Amino acid sequence: MRKSTFLITCVLSILSILAVTPTALSWEGYGGGTVTAINVAPRIVSVTFDKTFLEPGSWVTITVKAVNDGPDTAPFQSIHIGLPFDPPSSDVVIVSTDLSEGAKVYPKGSTLGALYGRGQVTSKYPIVEGLQKNWPPGTIKTLVVKVKLPDVDTVAFDIKTVAADASWNVLRYYPSSGMVDQQGEYVSTYLLLRKFAVSLPPGGTADVNVNIVNHNRYPPSGAPAQPSMKVDSFTVTDYGGFKGSITALNLGLSISPGSTNTLKVRVSAASDCPRGTYTIQYKVSGSP
Repeated sequence: MRKSTFLITCVLSILSILAVTPTALSWEGYGGGTVTAINVAPRIVSVTFDKTFLEPGSWVTITVKAVNDGPDTAPFQSIHIGLPFDPPSSDVVIVSTDLSEGAKVYPKGSTLGALYGRGQVTSKYPIVEGLQKNWPPGTIKTLVVKVKLPDVDTVAFDIKTVAADASWNVLRYYPSSGMVDQQGEYVSTYLLLRKFAVSLPPGGTADVNVNIVNHNRYPPSGAPAQPSMKVDSFTVTDYGGFKGSITALNLGLSISPGSTNTLKVRVSAASDCPRGTYTIQYKVSGSP
C-alpha cells in the first residue's frame, strides 16, 4: 500500500512539472495596427499633340491631362511620359504643369521605381514625370512637354498615371493593361509617324510604305513580357481637299518588340482631282 502510494505521488509530481514548464521554442506576441480603406481612381483624361505627323528636326508639344475620379483624395498621384525612342535629354523640355510638386526630366541611366513599388531599375531611355500631393477627387491636372523630333520613322510616347498612399504604397494605376514599359508597368502608347510624300496623275494610283516601330521597352524581371503591336485600323481623318481614296492594304500587321514592320498604303486620285499639293491626315490604331 505504501509502495503504491509512493509511485502515484511520484507520477503526479512529474506530470505537474511537465504541465507548467514551456519548451525552449514556445513564445507568444501581441500587436495591432490601423487599416485605412481609401478609394482613389487615377485616369488619363486626354493626350494631345500640336502635330499629327513626324517631321525630323521640328518640335512637338504633348499635353497630358489626368484626373483622380475619387471619391477620396489621393495622397500622391503622378503623370508620366515615357520616351522609348531615346532622345537626348537636352531635346526634352517641360513647358508647364500645375502639379503641386512640379515635374522633372529623368535622363537615361536614372534610378527609377519599378513594378508598382516592388523594385528599381536603371532607365534605358528618358522619362518625364510630374507629381501632385493630395490630389482631390474630380480635379484635372496637366503636364505639357515639348520634344525635338529625330530623323526616324516612328516616335512613341508612353503615358500613365499612378496613385499612392502617404508611404508611397501604390493604390491604383492607369492603364491596367496594354504596353509594358521599362519599369514593368502598363502604359498607353501614342505614335507619331514620318510624313510620306507621293506624286501621281489624275486617275493614277501609287503605293507608299509607312514604317512603324515597336520600340524595345526592356521590361524588368518579374514584369509581364512586352507585347507585339498589331495594326487593326487605318482611317483618313482629313483629306485636305484631295479627291480620291487612301486605304491600308495589310491591316492585321504585327510588330514584335524591338522591330519595325511596314504598313502598305494605297493612294488613288480621282480622274477629276485638281492639280495641287494636299496635306492629308490619318489615324492608325491597334492592340495592345
